[in-house]
Amino acid sequence: QLLFVRYPLRAEGSDEQRHQHTLQKLLYYMENYYVEDLGREALLEGAIRGVLNSARDPYTRYLNPEQLKRFSENERGERVGIGVEVDPRENPPVILKPIEGGPALRAGLQAGDVIETIDERKTTDLNFSEIVDLISGERGSVVKLGIRRDGHAGVLSYQIVRDVFTLNYVHAHFFDEQNVGYIRLTQFFGEEKTVQEFYDNLKSIRERHPAGLIVDLRGNGGGRVQMAAVLAGYFLEKDAVVTRVRGRLEGWNRDIRTGEQTGVLPDDISIVILVDANTASAAEIFAGALQDYKRAVLIGATTYGKGSVQRVFRPLPDHGAALITIQKYFTPNNRVIHGRGLRPDIEVQSGPSEAELFYYSRMVNAHFLRDFQSLHPEYSNNLVTEFRTAAADKGWPISPDTARLWLKQMYRVEQFTPDPEVDSALRRALEQLQNSASGTNRGNDD
Repeated sequence: QLLFVRYPLRAEGSDEQRHQHTLQKLLYYMENYYVEDLGREALLEGAIRGVLNSARDPYTRYLNPEQLKRFSENERGERVGIGVEVDPRENPPVILKPIEGGPALRAGLQAGDVIETIDERKTTDLNFSEIVDLISGERGSVVKLGIRRDGHAGVLSYQIVRDVFTLNYVHAHFFDEQNVGYIRLTQFFGEEKTVQEFYDNLKSIRERHPAGLIVDLRGNGGGRVQMAAVLAGYFLEKDAVVTRVRGRLEGWNRDIRTGEQTGVLPDDISIVILVDANTASAAEIFAGALQDYKRAVLIGATTYGKGSVQRVFRPLPDHGAALITIQKYFTPNNRVIHGRGLRPDIEVQSGPSEAELFYYSRMVNAHFLRDFQSLHPEYSNNLVTEFRTAAADKGWPISPDTARLWLKQMYRVEQFTPDPEVDSALRRALEQLQNSASGTNRGNDD
């Protein structure tokens, strides 16, 4: 049934005044007649979001004060919580590692710990976002965790005081057998700390006279473009264009170039950059620049294709902020990034396929993984064939790489270091660098 309600009329002038009056009417109707009390604050925030949503651009958006606080913390590489990296695929969740200097590490949590309960709530009853929300909280507040740990009977209880901790965006490794350095960069955030850590690790690798370097940008969603330019400069010449920025306002258009500190890694050391469908924004700018200058070979999958510039307009009168797309990025050779992504020189599927991820969820629901581990308490490479056969018998065919990956995750084998045994793209990168060192193929030039 429809009820018609009249709002007090007033004289209307310009189109803008009519739209403002219409908005006031709608706020009045929603506040007074909607079936539930939404609250004026929520209605006004919805109206603000509507203005930005009219651009039909997912990157142009409103941040309320709480969202702005988290956004700013992420920019600085600081968070409030207990400081753990958790595997989102596992339920109950498994701690991949406690973050160095964080409350969890100080309290004694370890990699491989299984979080059974959070403040007496079973984690198996929660989805991943609910788990993250429960672990997070105000600085100085306490969270109680029930932890199951290999070698310990029963559940261990920890009460951890939430505090500020610093995220680590740079992770380095050296493959001694192949004489290849490896640096993984998860985001272009963390300000000077990230730049310094990247530089220190790069310098340390250089001093070992490597046959090559792998820069892993898979899953890197971007961050600060200026940081991408600084880090790209470590592999390029001084004043080289890293990206071209173009938009509606001519005065804002510019080329972003490398800085003073360039050529940290000698040109005779080959580079491979690992990319995937989640490599985006500043990570694409970094990879695109090195690809254009033929300084690196890209291996993996076509990147995400997020090449737009958001300016943060802050603070707004309500202490929130607006992220508004003002420009788009192009590679030094004027290739379009936005909506297209970067095509790798060598395409390699890395990680489980969509079908295999579906099979994984079926395995979890059927307790297949748990039952298999009960039958085989110890890990060995010989289990791969048996695991694949058992899965295929259930109608879940999986590749040897995927089987080995899941088995190593189940048995907590070398899960915190890059592993070419289970990572086909990493394996291909090592082969590429060994070929380059022996003077053979460096990938496609197209």
